[in-house]
Amino acid sequence: MTLRPAFFILALAFGPPSAAQSLDDVAASRKVFAEAAAARERNDAEEYVRLMREVVRLRPDQPGAQFRLAGALARKGEADAAFAILRRIAAQGLFFRPENDADFANIRDAAGWTGALAAFAENLKPTIASDVAFRLAERDLLPEGLAHDPKTNTHYVASVRQRKIVARSASGKESAFGKGREDGLWSVLALKVDAERRHLWATTAAIEQTTELDSADLGRTALIQFDLDTGEVLKRFEPPREPGKARVFGDLVVSSSGRVIVSEAEQGGLWRVSGGVLELMIPPGRFASPQGMAFPNQGNWLYVADYSLGLMRVDIATRKVERVKVPGEYSLLGLDGMVRFGNDLIATQNGIRPHRVLKIRLDGAGQVAGVEVLEANHPDHAEPTLGVLVGDHFHYIANAQWDRFPKGQPAADVVAPVILKLPLAAKR
Repeated sequence: MTLRPAFFILALAFGPPSAAQSLDDVAASRKVFAEAAAARERNDAEEYVRLMREVVRLRPDQPGAQFRLAGALARKGEADAAFAILRRIAAQGLFFRPENDADFANIRDAAGWTGALAAFAENLKPTIASDVAFRLAERDLLPEGLAHDPKTNTHYVASVRQRKIVARSASGKESAFGKGREDGLWSVLALKVDAERRHLWATTAAIEQTTELDSADLGRTALIQFDLDTGEVLKRFEPPREPGKARVFGDLVVSSSGRVIVSEAEQGGLWRVSGGVLELMIPPGRFASPQGMAFPNQGNWLYVADYSLGLMRVDIATRKVERVKVPGEYSLLGLDGMVRFGNDLIATQNGIRPHRVLKIRLDGAGQVAGVEVLEANHPDHAEPTLGVLVGDHFHYIANAQWDRFPKGQPAADVVAPVILKLPLAAKR
C-alpha cells in the first residue's frame, strides 16, 4: 500500500525516510534537518555539515540523509569525503542526481565527479526477468492489490479509484467480483485469497482517491470477508472511529491456519481477527507505516515491511516488536508488498529509485543474510505495488501510477495496468 504518513511526505526533500532506531529518532532527525536546511540557506557550511552529521547519526540507514551530508561536505570543499559517501549510496543500487543539486557545484571539476555520476547511471540500467502475465482493460482502475485463486486460476485486482474488485478468469475474461459499492467498498487496497476456506479478504478505505466519496466517510476503513465462490459478503470488520484520526487498512496476511492480520498505515498499528472479532494487536507507536507482511519459517515471527522504518518483525506469541538486522550494504527502505517464498521474502520496493523487486534471504536467526535484486527499473514500472505467488512465479502490479491520479482523477497519460510474472524457481 503506497499511502504514506505525513512525516514521510515532508521528508521527501531529502529522500526516503530512514530505518531509524525509533519513531523518536525520526522526529528528532526531522527537527535537526530543518536546522541544517536553514544553515544551508545562510551559507554556513560548517554548521550545515555538523547538523547533517547529527541527522545521519539519528538515521544511519537513510541514503537521502547521507546524500545531503555528501552535499554539505561538497559545499565545504571536502570532495574526497563527499565522493566516498556517493560511492557508498551507489553501491546500494540507488539513484540520485548530484549533477542537478547546487550543493555539489564546488566539486564538479574534481577527479571523482565523473565516476560518481557513472555509478548512479549504472543503477538505472534495467534488470528484467519477468514476462507480462496480462494487462487489464480499464486504464483508470488505479490498481493496488492482487490475489489469486489456485483452484480456478482466477486473479483478483483491487481498484482504488473504481471502488471495486476485478476478477480475471483463466480465459482472460474480466468481470466485477461482488457488488462493489453495495458491498460497502470504498477504495479497495489489499486482497488475499484463503483457498482452503474459500474466502476472499479485502481491505478498503475512504481516501481522497475514492470516486464519489461521501465526505462524512473520509478516514474510515474496513476489512471485508467474502465468500470466494459466490461473491457474497460474509462479514465486515470496521475499527472504531476517533475524532481527528484517519485510519487506512493497507495490507493483510492470512496464515496457513486462517489467522488474519491487517496493517494500518496511517496510525501505524496492527489489527487481527480473533474469534470472529476485530481487535487491536499492536497499538500505534511501534510502527511508522506498516505495509506488507509475511510468515516465513521462523517460529512465531511475523515479518512486517515498514515503509519508513525498514524491515520489522513481531513475535505473535508475546507481541514483541523488533527491527530486523540488515547488513549495511543493503537498503530496505520503502518496501511495499511482501510475500513468503520458502524461507525467503519477496518484496516490492517503490520508496527508492529505481523501483525494484527484491529477494530477502533470512539466516537461521531470522535476520537478513542477503538481498538480491530480481528486477529493477523495468520499462513497465510506474510504482509497482502488491503481488502474489502463483506457483513458482511472483505476479505483481507493475504500474499502479498513484502520482498520475491527482485527487483521484486520471491524468491523460495513464496507461492500462500491467501485471508482470517473475520466475522464482531458480532464485531460492
